[in-house]
Amino acid sequence: MKSKKIGLYIVLLGLFVFLYPQIKAVGRDIMMFSDIKNYGNSKLNDFEHIKNIEKIIKSDKIINGNIIDVFSNNIKDKNETNLEDEHIGYVYIPKIGLTYKLYNKANLKKLEKGVAVLEGSSIPNDNEENRTIIAGHNMWQGTAIFRDIKDLKQGDKVYIHSLRSNYEYEVTDFKVIDQYDNESISVIKNTNILTLLTCVNDSKFDKRYIVNLKLTNVKTTTMNSQNLEEDGKLFQGFEIDPPKSLVDYIFDKNISSWQKMIRFQPYFFSIVTVVIIFFVFIKILRVKKLVQ
Repeated sequence: MKSKKIGLYIVLLGLFVFLYPQIKAVGRDIMMFSDIKNYGNSKLNDFEHIKNIEKIIKSDKIINGNIIDVFSNNIKDKNETNLEDEHIGYVYIPKIGLTYKLYNKANLKKLEKGVAVLEGSSIPNDNEENRTIIAGHNMWQGTAIFRDIKDLKQGDKVYIHSLRSNYEYEVTDFKVIDQYDNESISVIKNTNILTLLTCVNDSKFDKRYIVNLKLTNVKTTTMNSQNLEEDGKLFQGFEIDPPKSLVDYIFDKNISSWQKMIRFQPYFFSIVTVVIIFFVFIKILRVKKLVQ
């Protein structure tokens, strides 16, 4: 009877270990929806906050082409000010129905919270010649970040809200490159490019999957001394509206059923695991009574 009790405790421990990343993934998902829903009251809709972040970004010396791969170099958190650690916008990918916080100067801490612009590339802008490279984990603690960018095809759209402007990009091509292949992510003459970058999920993690997109449209938000967008809506000027809740996500016709199934895996596994934990706990209590 004692060995049975120990076995049940081991099972219970294993279930909690399995449950932890699922709960973390669900929590991040709920926080993402909350951020979008409450954007109108956020710092990114505050005039003075945006001006302060812009001052910091303008003071950075960007050498476009000297790209620092956050995964290869294992870039850790630096001693940054609170403003430098703040997100500067959002990335929305309608095809997979995901919206991520966008940070500048990528490091591993920022990639735990969203996606980030690699050091050596510039934040999104409407310059004639520019390359913005945004990195995201393939997977992070049960959450698919940039794992599903491999499902993007030519013509698919990606939207970025960054400080005062909204940008629309269109997928042109995609490929796997070596982790040190800077030539494939360098600036191209007279072209404004956005590149999404993530690790290829193999044993060595020495490859990168990239999706290249061309800038197709820019909308500058209306600014005044109070806020940037009076209606509190992200991506003002474009006929898009990212899901603000699970219900919105379920009924979004742009997202495939397969993507929805993948998105809800952490929710499903969390519920099933909690139910199993409940029954195992009941079983442990019964065994204790029998022992007594």
